[in-house]
Amino acid sequence: MTGIEALADWIQRTGDRRHMTNEWLYASDMKVYVRRGFRPCGICLDVAAVEVYDKGKGTFTKFLEAAHEMNPWDVMFCECVQNARLVPFLEKKGYRRYGEDDDPAPSLYLKKGP
Repeated sequence: MTGIEALADWIQRTGDRRHMTNEWLYASDMKVYVRRGFRPCGICLDVAAVEVYDKGKGTFTKFLEAAHEMNPWDVMFCECVQNARLVPFLEKKGYRRYGEDDDPAPSLYLKKGP
């Protein structure tokens, strides 16, 4: 099972529960910690920690694109981005910083819809 397939399964199992839910998803290509979170920008699919096993193959990029598409909630949220190269990449994709602009590990979000 890939990370994308594990996420789809988790979203389906989470359903429309009113409380926050979180889980480590262990897949053949990555492990990722996700949660359904609540922030001022909306109800979020939070990606809080990621480890891609075979780096440099676009695995995380494909995961984020698929996650945004299948996200049933208001916002896609990437928490505390440690990879400095990932921040400008996400900003080019339309993500906005959440919190302080000078945060060394910023969080970024992308709202659903236009």
